[in-house]
Amino acid sequence: MNRYSPNVRFLIVYSRSRGELVSIEQFVSGDDQIAELSRRETENNDPDIEIVAMWSKDLETLKATHGRYFVSAPADLQPVMR
Repeated sequence: MNRYSPNVRFLIVYSRSRGELVSIEQFVSGDDQIAELSRRETENNDPDIEIVAMWSKDLETLKATHGRYFVSAPADLQPVMR
């Protein structure tokens, strides 16, 4: 594996107006991650809710690179594994 290839997949649901992480899930399969992203985007009719798929080395790296999603999250946050 290329040392620059991200290897952990996350799906984040975020409330823009509240500035809160609604949920975070970690996926083993990229296909499962994208299928869930597509399902949630199709069902979501709230423009305030942001649903994003991200890949990262690990959760700590994701927090460092996309910190705005984690400002209100508990320090011991662990994503639901799917």
